[in-house]
Order: sequence, then structure tokens, then C-alpha cells
Amino acid sequence: MHKTQAQYLVAKAKVDAIRKQVKAQLPELTDEMIDDDAVLGAWLDRQMELETAMGLDAAKDSLYGAETALVAWGKTVAMRLAAQHLSKADRDTMMKMYDDAPKMLVVRMKLVDITIRLDARI
Repeated sequence: MHKTQAQYLVAKAKVDAIRKQVKAQLPELTDEMIDDDAVLGAWLDRQMELETAMGLDAAKDSLYGAETALVAWGKTVAMRLAAQHLSKADRDTMMKMYDDAPKMLVVRMKLVDITIRLDARI
């Protein structure tokens, strides 16, 4: 595993752990709670308080940075492999996909998913 992959996994685990802690401290939302604006508002306020107190925003910022680094590392690996195995048109398509990743959440998440599984020895 490459250090960039490990850093992403650590950052993701931290965000997931904070979300799990927040969820554990909140009552389960029911249809009745959702229908009552005051109750729902109080529940959402409490959720935001817990997320702030537990540092979710900072953890999400770290995760975003780790995702960005992971995609950049994956791009270098992918382009090395592409240079050996793909046509210029396919390499150009791949480069555009990587360049568009920050603007397109679905593409970014797919690249993260693919890159986290890359063999770091490549």
C-alpha cells in the first residue's frame, strides 16, 4: 500500500468514526419527528452541535485533501500504465477524466474507489 492510499484510509476512517459517534448520540428520526418542524429543527441543531464539537468539518477537510492527493497519485500511476498500453486517444480521455475529477463528484468518487485498490508497487 502506498502512503497516499494509507493516508486516505485513515482520513476516511476518522470521518466515518465521527459520523458514527454523532449518530449514536442522537435519537433515531421517526416520521412524527420529521413532521414536527420544531422537533426536527431541534434534532438538526443538536446534530450540528455534535458534529462541530467532534471536529467533523476539520476531518472532512482532511479527507478532501487526502482524496485530492490520492487522485493525483493515481493519475501518475495510471498515466504510466496508459503510456504502455493505451492509444493516444484513450490516454487523452483518461487525462480529461482526471482533470475533471475535482469538478464532478461522481467521477471523483469513482477515481478514489479505483485508486485505493491500485497496487502500490506499480
